[in-house]
Amino acid sequence: MIKNILFHPQFIVILLIINLFGTIYGYLWYGNQLSNTPIYFLPFVPDSPTASLFFTIFLFFILKGKNIPLIEALAFTTLVKYGLWAVVMNMLTLLVNGSLSWQSYMLIAPMEQWLFKPSFTHHYIKLKYHI
Repeated sequence: MIKNILFHPQFIVILLIINLFGTIYGYLWYGNQLSNTPIYFLPFVPDSPTASLFFTIFLFFILKGKNIPLIEALAFTTLVKYGLWAVVMNMLTLLVNGSLSWQSYMLIAPMEQWLFKPSFTHHYIKLKYHI
């Protein structure tokens, strides 16, 4: 049942559009910080929009009926890393402050990768041996 919904092309298009706009907003949100970041640190600063960017690309390839193991690996890994960080940091903030802003609740959302985990081909495990 859930798989029929998750992999319905219309649902994937909606999810892709939401993630695309979220990615754009995320990079804009990091704009001031990125302008003051040394160039060699740029890939590491915008963790949230980078995670959603890889997931958006992953969704695009699902719509095209293709699986690209490197994109799958980047999407899953960055979303797990960011998702764990966001949940832990926001729960600690809630514990210390007693409340969270609406943006903080929004940042807990990147757990989409667990819904799509069965569709990842797991070929990325083989990549580490070929590099």
